[in-house]
Amino acid sequence: MRTTFLRVLVICVASIAASHLALLAQVGPVIGGTEGWVSCDSVSLIRWGGLPKNLFIPDTERVTSMYYSSSFFALTKSGSVYALYIGERFLGDTADSNNRNNFTPRRIPFDKPVKMVGGEASQFSMYLTYDGDVYATTSGADYLECLFGKDQTSPVYRPRKIALPKKVRAISGSSGGALALMEDGTVWSWGWNVGGILGRGTDSDLVSIGQIEGLTGIRNIRSCESAGELGPCYAIDSFGMLYTWGTNSGGQIGDGTRNDRNSPYRVSITDVVDAKGGRFHTIALKSDGSVWTWGNNSYGQLGIPSLLASFTPQRVTGLPPIREIHSSQMSCFAIDSTGRWWTWGQNLSYLMLGIPRADAVRSPTLMRDPCSTSDVAGDSQSRSIGINPQPAAQYVNIRHGLSAVAVTIEIVDVLGRPVITQTTTLDSVPVDVSSLPPGTYAARCSGDGHVVTSVLHVAR
Repeated sequence: MRTTFLRVLVICVASIAASHLALLAQVGPVIGGTEGWVSCDSVSLIRWGGLPKNLFIPDTERVTSMYYSSSFFALTKSGSVYALYIGERFLGDTADSNNRNNFTPRRIPFDKPVKMVGGEASQFSMYLTYDGDVYATTSGADYLECLFGKDQTSPVYRPRKIALPKKVRAISGSSGGALALMEDGTVWSWGWNVGGILGRGTDSDLVSIGQIEGLTGIRNIRSCESAGELGPCYAIDSFGMLYTWGTNSGGQIGDGTRNDRNSPYRVSITDVVDAKGGRFHTIALKSDGSVWTWGNNSYGQLGIPSLLASFTPQRVTGLPPIREIHSSQMSCFAIDSTGRWWTWGQNLSYLMLGIPRADAVRSPTLMRDPCSTSDVAGDSQSRSIGINPQPAAQYVNIRHGLSAVAVTIEIVDVLGRPVITQTTTLDSVPVDVSSLPPGTYAARCSGDGHVVTSVLHVAR
């Protein structure tokens, strides 16, 4: 029986006891399905409604991305993978009892660097290496035959290579179904075919490795699962055309119906650069910075004036040009060109969206930055930090807004550790970030007992 998905927020807190400060260092979204968004980073793991648990990853590693699907995976700059058991069974190392309820990540044994993680860890896990090979782990008899052939009858706990016909560029997987984007732009799938999520034109339960017809020149794929509810799959081609297929109970495929589809459907909007799914909705970003949504709207997750669901794409108004989108179970998030976070949808007891409003937020609202400005307790003086450009590639100019003679500037990684530190007497100073891998960091400026922080994005 497959493990029920748990919603998590992953939070990094670097506390400064003397001034009662807490720095929240934000990281980018979870890779793959499940919730699709992580508020902050990986020093602590919080199950929804539970207590934070400290994570321990070696100081020599630098976490660059995370993935959650019944287990928690952290990928590092070196290509190592650390996995944290959460689900009923942990796949990827051994089956020993020490994995159970242990909040210490274990390094998955690989002899070459890993680029991406996918799958649903209570059933199977996938690992894409930088040389284009895909490895998998599983204990289910059906998956063993599907992935490794009829001769494989014993569980595979250590990653084993899958015999795919071509080199792979990206992987994605959920609820027992797997997608692989090949280097030639075709998409292949295998595994359980719940709701037609494998896109192969069949309703058969279990489908062997094969190509999805009608998809060529694809540059981005994604499967979707949130809180145990399977969503559709997405593919975007080099012309910006968006294709969807799979389960459609909320109208999230965008074809005007609520009927599942077992083959790709081309959505009516064009020039799409990204698409993500929640529990029963879809959010898409176009090249002009506009955001479009469709599907269920019970908590305002579509961000449109109407309170009704929409089974076809509708533009979200009230937003500046957006460069990045994310989705959780029944909420959406958008990051604008200046790095500000906008949000709408379910607010879960006023906590999830970081804004003090009702449980349902029905229009885009500026979210309090998870790396919000901090200062000493009781000091009412307003200070802000300016970062330009966003995202940065080689240099970023930081304006700290502090009146101190000397100010220390720190760039903090996803584990809350300073990776760049320098001192300045200037109000505004350029910082060389060319050595940092792409991702989201916190910029922390301190002087004369005052501290200000903000989000810093690095891209190449």
